[in-house]
Amino acid sequence: MGPTLGEAMPDAPSSADEHQITNAKEHFMITTYKAAPDIDVLTTNFPIPGLGQLAINSFVLHGDVPVLVDTGPVVERESFMTALKSIIDPADLPWI
Repeated sequence: MGPTLGEAMPDAPSSADEHQITNAKEHFMITTYKAAPDIDVLTTNFPIPGLGQLAINSFVLHGDVPVLVDTGPVVERESFMTALKSIIDPADLPWI
C-alpha cells in the first residue's frame, strides 16, 4: 500500500533521462522521467498546508498519435511547459 496523505512520497525511478526543472520564483520543481519506452512522466508535489504534499503527475504517451494525460497545476504553467518541451514539442500533441 502507498503512503497516506501527509507522508513522504517514494522517489520516482531514477534514470539517465531524468530531468528537473525548477521555477525559482514559485519554488516548484517538475521532474521528468521515462516510466516505459513510450511513456514519459512529469511529476511535482504541491503543498497542502497542515497536511503535507500532494503528488501531481502528467503523462506523455508516445505513439502514432501522442497524447498528454493531465496538464499539471496552473500555478506551475511556465515550469510545466518548459518540462513538457524537454520531452515533446507541444505542437505535436493533438490530444490533451
